[in-house]
Amino acid sequence: MGLTSQNESVGRKLKLLRVARGFNQADVAGMLGVTQPHYSNIERGARQLSLRLLVKLCEALKVSPDEVLSSSGGSDEVEGERDEVV
Repeated sequence: MGLTSQNESVGRKLKLLRVARGFNQADVAGMLGVTQPHYSNIERGARQLSLRLLVKLCEALKVSPDEVLSSSGGSDEVEGERDEVV
């Protein structure tokens, strides 16, 4: 997986986590101390997530770095919101 697709995968996961917690991009950007356009670029995969911001994001969204960075389970799966197969 190339860097761009990794950035996009992390960005999709961040968006799912953010929306699941009821935050908008401006809310999360404020928690991180960045602008909303900067955070939007991270979610779109246009900007790589720094380690410093990863730590802050995990604290703000109450998730582990592994949950954000892991590729297992696909990008459409968020902890606590998995569809069960019956």
